[in-house]
Amino acid sequence: MNKDAPLRPSDAQVLNKAEQALARRLFREAEDACNAVLQRNARSSRAYYLLGLSALRQQKPSEAVRRLKKSLQIFPDDINCIVALGQSFMAESRHGEAEQCFRNASHMTKGNEKILPLLILSLMNQGKFQEALGPVNQLLLAKPLSADAFGKRGYILQQFDKHQEAIGNFTRALTLQPNFPEALNNRGNSFKALDRHVEAIADYDQSIAQRPAYALPYANRAFSLQSLERYDEALESCELALKLKANYLEAYNNKGFILQKIGRSDEAIACFERALSINGKDWSAMNNMAYALRQSGRFDESAELYRRMNTVRPDHPEGLWNQGLLKLLMGDMPSGWSDMEWRWKCKEFNRKPGVTGVPEWVGQTIRGRSIAVFTEQGFGDVFQFSRYLPMLADLGAKVTLVAPAAIHRLLSTLDPRVSILGSNEQLGKMDYQCTLLSLPDRFKTELATIPADMPYLFAENELIDRWKDHIPQMGLRVGISWQGNPKGSVDKGRSLPLSQLAPLSKVNGVKLVSLQYMHGTDQIEKMSDKMSLQILDGFNEGSDGFVDTAAAMKNLDLIITSDSAPAHLAGALNVPVWVLLKKVPDWRWLLDREDSPWYPGMRLFRQREDGDWSGVVAQVVEALKEFSPK
Repeated sequence: MNKDAPLRPSDAQVLNKAEQALARRLFREAEDACNAVLQRNARSSRAYYLLGLSALRQQKPSEAVRRLKKSLQIFPDDINCIVALGQSFMAESRHGEAEQCFRNASHMTKGNEKILPLLILSLMNQGKFQEALGPVNQLLLAKPLSADAFGKRGYILQQFDKHQEAIGNFTRALTLQPNFPEALNNRGNSFKALDRHVEAIADYDQSIAQRPAYALPYANRAFSLQSLERYDEALESCELALKLKANYLEAYNNKGFILQKIGRSDEAIACFERALSINGKDWSAMNNMAYALRQSGRFDESAELYRRMNTVRPDHPEGLWNQGLLKLLMGDMPSGWSDMEWRWKCKEFNRKPGVTGVPEWVGQTIRGRSIAVFTEQGFGDVFQFSRYLPMLADLGAKVTLVAPAAIHRLLSTLDPRVSILGSNEQLGKMDYQCTLLSLPDRFKTELATIPADMPYLFAENELIDRWKDHIPQMGLRVGISWQGNPKGSVDKGRSLPLSQLAPLSKVNGVKLVSLQYMHGTDQIEKMSDKMSLQILDGFNEGSDGFVDTAAAMKNLDLIITSDSAPAHLAGALNVPVWVLLKKVPDWRWLLDREDSPWYPGMRLFRQREDGDWSGVVAQVVEALKEFSPK
């Protein structure tokens, strides 16, 4: 009960009736009664408190704050009024002030089970998840069967990527309270983060079944559906979310992401624009739109958006990494290499290779010191950037490359000063360490200073002689490769079906030889009656990867390949190589040029329209007619 200035019994009765009217949501009746009391007694804290509650329940938080503050000026220790003020602040998104109210109220009544959930929510709304764990655990001590507390703890654990623990908490919440659509949606989000999309969709569907008008699981469900390549269903799920919530930013963002993934870039950009019209500083929508602009060839607009993103979140790794990729594509190398260093803080890169306790080499004097360089990403990256290892040796360093065992034999031809070890082999004491794709940054590489002394990898003479007998001796001998590693997003659009290369076999005098290794060889049999293609029996069947590829390449006049590891191997061997590129290629191929500063013996053929391989192959056919081996 609030302490008041002395009230006549009739005033107390009037306020009791006002409180009853509020309970029945008769706001005008309640407020008229409170105002009548205030006309007789301007210091009635209870009247101001009830007026504040009335405003809060009518979703008028600013008015509620004004009235509740008046009540507290008269009676500062009214816990109920302090809590109501905190709720009013929260309704205005003034979460710091709300937190302070709930902390004050909590100190006045230790362990109050009604105040702790509000304090937890105010902390979560501010992103103070670590601080929120304490009150959550305190609430669970007081109420060990609180489904809400387990749900909140699961949500907090998600913020630290502790998804398996989060799932356990959501499951406990659902055991205690099976009808809990928020917990189902959030558990689905943890399954989604762990790429357990079938389980995620099951949770989203159950959440929707419990609350059909709940928009969040529709939007989240869309992301899992697209991860399973169920694109039509994913787009439909976004539309259902938008029907329930017209200005649902996340649904527009997810819809745009899905449209971009299936190559509908203009529609994707329109979705991202709609998302940004709702919140112009939403980082995820900005990031997705910047990528979509890049893929649409609108590079200057993409670069400008990345700059805007970095003012919103200046230290966000994904934004800086993506900005670096665009800079490198546009030829801005020193700055691009620097931004690329943020990759190790991105979720896409699970763990930075290396050893604990060894300092990073960032360009210090290294003469007489030992350095371990760790490979990263795909084989093509290893072939391209291993050129930097002899440069470390030139600086007087003792260089060890830690690389996959499958390519040790090929890499051993690089430079006798470079030792090659596997990740499971004993490294020994090292003075410094570095990852392979960080070396261009350390050497401050610019377009004009790309190390391009060829060759720097070599085929074995014995294998060259062996494969010579398996390769045609007459005609224009052309090795072809069409498929990169299909795993991961990097392969999207860069590989082409073998069937697209069939016109090459019709060029007079051309003898095609398959250099395809591992992925994509299943397409050969299907094309056996449609194109002439020689298969090399026993090719790359040993445990040492690419050694046969290198030897076969040295027996060929020309290599034609998609953007994959064979392109880099041929370039490093200084074998003439033509690379077929999608319209907006990987960053390393730059823009609008037919040559590559990385490989002097390389020629680039680019799509003019996105996805149009037939146009690229037509260019290659005409070039083949004029090609003469050196």
